[in-house]
Amino acid sequence: MSDLTSLFTDTLAKFSFRAVLSAAATLLICLVAVHLLGKLLRRLLARTKLDERIQKYLLAGVKLILYIVTVLIVAESLNIPMTSLVALLSVGSLGVTLAAEDILGNVAGGLVILSAHPFSIGDYVEVGGVAGTVHEISLNHTKLVTPDGHLVMLPNKELASYADQITKMADKMEK
Repeated sequence: MSDLTSLFTDTLAKFSFRAVLSAAATLLICLVAVHLLGKLLRRLLARTKLDERIQKYLLAGVKLILYIVTVLIVAESLNIPMTSLVALLSVGSLGVTLAAEDILGNVAGGLVILSAHPFSIGDYVEVGGVAGTVHEISLNHTKLVTPDGHLVMLPNKELASYADQITKMADKMEK
């Protein structure tokens, strides 16, 4: 424990007032840039035909990435070695990705459903042996209300694989 304390004390001693002030200025500039880029992206996305929910998810994802880059830039301005941290974050994110494979599959399926629009809220669909009216479409799951009034939650990963068939069923019903 004393080794950790001495390491922490030695690291803090290396920071001069000028370095901390420079890092604070860098942080401020980066935060302003993130804010301005967020506004610009929001305006650009408003001009597209993307669903409003997809726009929100894209904006949140881009902001998250920009904040991570901000942290890396500020840490680098304090002369903190970033290569080890970036490698550690890469390995950690790989582990999280592998652990959350089903969740990420559902999110990807949700993005496919929201962008391809094979069905909308209020449509009657039959998917994988379940039939009902679409009540809600989220990133992880879609809720159907069956004819007998039951609420069924279907994973978007499964629904995205049926997206072409659902569209064809809707086209047949229109003809």
